[in-house]
Amino acid sequence: MNPKSWEQIDAVFREAARLAAEERRGYLEKACRGNAELRAEVDALLAGACNGAGDNRVVRERTRLADPIKTAIDPVVGWLVCVKGPNLGRDYRIRAARNRIGRDSLMDICVAGDNRVARDTHAMIVYAPRYNEFRLSLGPACDIVFLNGEFLDASAALRERDVIELGETSLQFVPFCGNRFQWK
Repeated sequence: MNPKSWEQIDAVFREAARLAAEERRGYLEKACRGNAELRAEVDALLAGACNGAGDNRVVRERTRLADPIKTAIDPVVGWLVCVKGPNLGRDYRIRAARNRIGRDSLMDICVAGDNRVARDTHAMIVYAPRYNEFRLSLGPACDIVFLNGEFLDASAALRERDVIELGETSLQFVPFCGNRFQWK
């Protein structure tokens, strides 16, 4: 798959994912205009998006295949583990750079099942490899987030075993990268 094909697949997928099921069918027929390969790729992404794994692995894999040199390595740098809420016991992978948290399947960390979590970017975790630091910040809608029981009103450093509360969900932070290990 070449990068231009991937851009088309990605654009159609992102728009389709935002639409309700009734609208989606018509949109896909028009957007794919008889291109069976495009339709199959988009359908696979839609079917696999946020398939209960807590992250959008299908999208990450398709992106890696589209440009293996640019995205071949996307190592795990930590995890969130749901310790309270509808996804109790589920783990969510944190990767380098920005990790958007929300209910939508396009989020890097998809917390499905908690309708009090914003659909699009309730909060964000950023891992900066250069500084070997994790930070938690509010999403653009500034939904309510608590860190260890305290109201979060600005970006804050994350420490091992910190608890992030959003909606009815509590997520415990477990870093992989830190003082003892860092990807080189």
